[in-house]
Amino acid sequence: MAINYYLMPPKLEFALEILNYFFAFVFNVEAIMKMIALGGKYFKDYWNLFDLFVVFGTNLGIIISFSLTTVDVSSTASIVRAFRIMRIFKLVKSVQAIQIIIDTVVQLIP
Repeated sequence: MAINYYLMPPKLEFALEILNYFFAFVFNVEAIMKMIALGGKYFKDYWNLFDLFVVFGTNLGIIISFSLTTVDVSSTASIVRAFRIMRIFKLVKSVQAIQIIIDTVVQLIP
């Protein structure tokens, strides 16, 4: 999701863009399903808020890339994709030190 290098083949760029849209769709569906299932409890968990922030950031990046076709937003898209990679840290909740660091970062996000 964060692959980008000089003289990247156009086919790879296209494939990565399709994967970006696919994962954006999956993350949107996940967020909506969790909101429906958890109701108000969804907004009390910092991990859910972080996921929602990443989903909104992804959606915003996609909207900007479609609306501003003359402006290069590749760096913005890379930043949003990097945030999505941080979702992997949810899988390492058992490591207490990493969980404390990530919880602190999530609490600092406005």
